Amino acid sequence: MLDSTRSFAIRGAAAICLMSGLQAQNPPVTDSKAVPVAAVPDRKVIVIPDGTAIEMRFAQPVRGKMLDPVDVGTESKAGDTVRLVSVSELRINGLVVIAEGAMAQATIVKIKKPMTTLVATGLGLQLDWIESITATHIPLRIFPGGDPAPFMIQVLSTPSGTVARPETLRGDIIGRNAVDFTQIWRDKHYIPAGTRITAYVHGSSELDREKVEGAQDQVSFTEFETTADVTIYRTKGHGRDRPRVLCDGIGRSIGQHEYIHLNLVPGKHSCRIENQAPEEIVVERGAEYYFHLQHSGSGWGLKQVTVGEGEDSIETADPAQKE
Repeated sequence: MLDSTRSFAIRGAAAICLMSGLQAQNPPVTDSKAVPVAAVPDRKVIVIPDGTAIEMRFAQPVRGKMLDPVDVGTESKAGDTVRLVSVSELRINGLVVIAEGAMAQATIVKIKKPMTTLVATGLGLQLDWIESITATHIPLRIFPGGDPAPFMIQVLSTPSGTVARPETLRGDIIGRNAVDFTQIWRDKHYIPAGTRITAYVHGSSELDREKVEGAQDQVSFTEFETTADVTIYRTKGHGRDRPRVLCDGIGRSIGQHEYIHLNLVPGKHSCRIENQAPEEIVVERGAEYYFHLQHSGSGWGLKQVTVGEGEDSIETADPAQKE
């Protein structure tokens, strides 16, 4: 009887040890390991992961020191801040955390005076932040990884629009000139309003879930709406004439081989050539438009041309004289 009892106890102890060993080899999976932090439904915060890509547009034109200045904006200086806006909304777990049109900021940290017109913009920028739906500032950087850093900016005309990026063959921020030679023919020497640039969230940012949920109706910002970049130019012909062109009351007289730049809000606009009936033009947010002012019959007309044709036409032109 004693031996039987002892045998049963030994077998029971062995079974307990075996069960413990199996549990040690296969620990239970907890919710926190199975579900990413940002997706846990009962968490009180929503996390925007580090490295999240955000596409933005410049909400204003930016130019530095140029050998052939364009008639747009004012010359920037180090320390100036630049306004940008998000191109589209960013959602986490179905909730908008950054709205389309949300305001963002960059800072000009360096202005290089170009040695030749081949230098792209001569502008050194630092991306600062973008505003979340809860009005907190989310830090940004220009590269997918690493720390926020200043960069020399290059602006290119592409079939899908104007884009900005760090110079691919770049010098340092203290003044060495740098150019991506494969892209020279498409470079712009300033940053037009509407130019797209991709930024990345720096560090994981936590937002209060209750505030995010309460702000879902505020998914559109218009205070810093991106404008359209409109250029009206003349080539040659009727040399002494200087027809005055006004769009919504803004503009000036344009002579031979001259042009004007206008930043217009998206929508319909009335453009009037002096002593003629107004013409209506329609522009979209962040887009570029070129209009050739040319003689037509007994008057003048505005003919819309492609961006490429417009850029080629004003390459040797001058800004129209201010009145």
